[in-house]
Amino acid sequence: MQLNNLQFEIQQEQSNRLVTAVEAFLISFFSIITALLLPQLLFQYLMKNESFNPNQSALLQNIPSIAYGVATFFFLYAIVVNLLRARRIRQLKQDLELMQYAFSEDDLNESSLLAEALSEVEKKEPVKETKTSVKKSAPAKAVKKAAAPKKATKSRSSKK
Repeated sequence: MQLNNLQFEIQQEQSNRLVTAVEAFLISFFSIITALLLPQLLFQYLMKNESFNPNQSALLQNIPSIAYGVATFFFLYAIVVNLLRARRIRQLKQDLELMQYAFSEDDLNESSLLAEALSEVEKKEPVKETKTSVKKSAPAKAVKKAAAPKKATKSRSSKK
């Protein structure tokens, strides 16, 4: 169930990235078309009005700047959003891979076989103390050092 949810989230994020990229392209395209054609269309429409003075129209002069500003803003917005989505997709894919590795049937079978083998070995052989367990305890070290004779001193005196 969890794997399906992660796969769905990955697919959804990828489709959202694609939609955002297409929207950015279309908005940029229409902004450029608007910047090129709208001032001319408005000028021709307003030329029919006799009281219109083209030198005083700030709207006609600012339409291209506004259109290019909108296109630039949305293009930058789309880039930032898609970078964040790409990072989220990468994280979701890593989570999916980890979950697939953790819950794969082969690994479960292997781990259960390993657990059974370990339990059989433990049943057959009793647990023995190892040297590492003796070395870790401080009193055992003291007893071992006191009981062992110093061989290093004898070998040094014989060499001289």
